[in-house]
Amino acid sequence: METLVLTIKDPEKKGFLYDLLSQLDYVEIEELYKDSEESKDRLFAEAKGMWKDKDISASQLRKEAWKR
Repeated sequence: METLVLTIKDPEKKGFLYDLLSQLDYVEIEELYKDSEESKDRLFAEAKGMWKDKDISASQLRKEAWKR
């Protein structure tokens, strides 16, 4: 199975593209989302707890990140 990621530059054409692709029996549309603050918040929330079992403080993490 192949996966394609599309970026739609003209939001008015999104509906047309969705209708077209949904008519093809060999195309599976998994999720539609808009690049918005809500989706960014969702992505941030998914990372919650990522550091919970790590022995590192926020200040140590910042120091490491800014060394680049």
